[in-house]
Amino acid sequence: MTLQEVLNYFETNYPGSNVVKVPENNPLELLCEIDPSSKHPQYSVAVAAISLSRPHYHNLSVEEYEVISGALMVDVGGVVKTLYEHEKISIPIRKVHSATSIEGYALVKVTSQPGWTLQDHIEV
Repeated sequence: MTLQEVLNYFETNYPGSNVVKVPENNPLELLCEIDPSSKHPQYSVAVAAISLSRPHYHNLSVEEYEVISGALMVDVGGVVKTLYEHEKISIPIRKVHSATSIEGYALVKVTSQPGWTLQDHIEV
């Protein structure tokens, strides 16, 4: 997927949802908050379009990635696994992780428990 295809996908499938671009001017990762933690702090659901996510960890949240489309190499604590459509991986708290799409952007459903917050997203 290209950046424009990602933006069109989010607009069509999740109209009115908040989209976070990282970095803002040339995004390598876009996060569409479809069920944000502001509605219920115990969990959140987002669809991420990932070309490259920087290494980071969470002190509070366990995350689950499920690939919607594309292929994604996920590094969790130095162990790299390639995920394809419908495959999942669970990322424990305090584990440094990052992800790289095989081509363009991969779409990934990200479920966080408790819900994702910017304060709990710690880049390394």
